[in-house]
Amino acid sequence: MVKAFFTYLFSFIFFLNQVSYSATIRTKSNVDRYLLNCDSAQEFKKYYECFYDNIKINNSSVLTNEKLKKKDRELQNLLELAQLINVAIDSEFITSKSATQEWLKILDSKYSKKIKKKKLKESINESKCLNEDQFENFIDCFYGDFRNLSVYKNSDLLTKNRIETLMLNSMHLKNDIGDGFVVTLDKNDLYESTFAGDDDGFIFFVMTMDGLGSDFYKKKDLDIDYKKVLMFIAIVVIISLVAKGVLSKSGGNTGSYTSGTSSASATAKTSTSPYIYTYNSTSIVQKPWFKYIYRQMKWGAF
Repeated sequence: MVKAFFTYLFSFIFFLNQVSYSATIRTKSNVDRYLLNCDSAQEFKKYYECFYDNIKINNSSVLTNEKLKKKDRELQNLLELAQLINVAIDSEFITSKSATQEWLKILDSKYSKKIKKKKLKESINESKCLNEDQFENFIDCFYGDFRNLSVYKNSDLLTKNRIETLMLNSMHLKNDIGDGFVVTLDKNDLYESTFAGDDDGFIFFVMTMDGLGSDFYKKKDLDIDYKKVLMFIAIVVIISLVAKGVLSKSGGNTGSYTSGTSSASATAKTSTSPYIYTYNSTSIVQKPWFKYIYRQMKWGAF
């Protein structure tokens, strides 16, 4: 009797471990029931429309802001994620074929609630874009690469949506700079500075990330997912500075460059934190959000 009990117990534990190990976003969200007849779509846009229509017919509450059960909330996040990818296709940031491949990778990826602990250097070295020193080439490369970073792969669906939105805005930033120049305004909507050209693209990109980092930092105690987005923003900033040559890949060497405008510059040097970047005499690593994330990631705390 005792032997039979322990045999059952070990079998049950093994079963739970197998379920936990094999759980994917597809199985956890039960999304397949809403993708019936969608696989036949030749283009991702048609696939998305099929997905949307199936939800509208079979579970319309997902399309509202009503209180949702966990699985329905995950389904809502997946629908929003598909919508963001569809917007990227319309903006010609990604092809329909590549979008489908990325979408299927997301569906079949491991369902995860936590980001695995990984030190900062390891996270930076995951990028394939560290040698792209022209802003347009860098941002195109990074848009095609960011979903391969651990910080994205191991994030939940809500965080993936926030990262996708952030990257969409970054790609639109590339187009804005490519069309001529970008003017920034101060708090009183008065002219502050102008950015034009490829070098300025990196500077304005980092300034934009800095603003987003400061905004998410203020919200970090309201939602644990904001901390994960902060980590992504910090990684993006450092990868862009390594790509530009402002920082060495080891994060410890000194390097500098001057942008196309006379008033903007960037400098990297060794200090308590090896990541020093200044524009208009402001160092990004002196900002509370960056110091907070750097301390956490330096020791693999996330």
